[in-house]
Amino acid sequence: MCDDAVAEFACADSHEARGQDRTRLKEIKRCLAAQNSETGACCDPTTRGRAHDWQDDDNTQDCPECRGATPPETP
Repeated sequence: MCDDAVAEFACADSHEARGQDRTRLKEIKRCLAAQNSETGACCDPTTRGRAHDWQDDDNTQDCPECRGATPPETP
């Protein structure tokens, strides 16, 4: 099953103050079945799990969304 990989950034407090999750979407970690799929599809967003990617945590800068970066496309 694919996971929404999330990480925590310096802007976590401001997101929490707005009633949002402290962690922000970083990427979709594709499961083995999705990696082997000819279409390259990921698991359905309503059934995907959430995985915290500790390696991507960066409490010294804001999340990509707050920095104005384009978020990764969700299938």
